[in-house]
Amino acid sequence: MNKKFCNLENDPLFTIATSLDPRYKNKFFIDIVKDNVNTEIIKLALGLLNKNRSSSISSGKKPRNTKSIDDNEPSTSADYPTKSLITNLARILDSSSDGDNSGDETEPEDTILCQIKSQLKSYLKEKRISLNENPLDWWKSKAKFDKLTELARMYLSARPASVPSEQLFSAAGLI
Repeated sequence: MNKKFCNLENDPLFTIATSLDPRYKNKFFIDIVKDNVNTEIIKLALGLLNKNRSSSISSGKKPRNTKSIDDNEPSTSADYPTKSLITNLARILDSSSDGDNSGDETEPEDTILCQIKSQLKSYLKEKRISLNENPLDWWKSKAKFDKLTELARMYLSARPASVPSEQLFSAAGLI
């Protein structure tokens, strides 16, 4: 038992899946592991949201009020810093920081990060469910944790046909 399970708290797959399971959450982790897991969940959720956002942009849905350097004419190396500065200044001025985000399709990364942290904190404060309840059904019913739901779905679902015993049966069948 010690040989097999002594390093489970160092395995991010195990710790993240355990933390995202509403039956267990961070119940059995020491404080350092809890902090590491929460930080990793925040990074993964932010990365997943950015990946989804960039895939929607690459599929043709370009956010309004954004220009890339490629939208401008080609620049020489001498005027690149100036154009880059002007492009970044234009992006800052185009984004509305005055609170009227009605025309923007994207949220600032700081806002998304705060939402993820808030949702994770709120999730961890909720009461754990009983052991015989389905954690995926629980996540499906909790719309208020929308930033964490996709991550939970990824970590709590079983991979098909990756079980070593299944592979052993397949190999035995071939022999």
